[in-house]
Amino acid sequence: MQTRVPCLEVSRMACPAVPKCSQQCGFPLRTGPAAVLSVAEVARRLGMSTFTIYALCERSELPHVRVSNAIRIAPTDLAAFIARARRPGHSEEP
Repeated sequence: MQTRVPCLEVSRMACPAVPKCSQQCGFPLRTGPAAVLSVAEVARRLGMSTFTIYALCERSELPHVRVSNAIRIAPTDLAAFIARARRPGHSEEP
């Protein structure tokens, strides 16, 4: 089963053997355990520090799960966070 990931990838390094996004952006779909994102991945995608991402999680502004001592964020939760944070009248891309 494939989990669709929002087109938020910063890097264009994609393996050609991995299924691609349905939006034809060329980014790979993540499946299985890799379908959740680390704090570092989320920080890189949003252009923020890991400290800020940890703070968002602590304030319950960014839904997450704790796996042992690691915080993981589902791509759908990240997309919902971005949608909530988007101000009306601003385009999706800078």
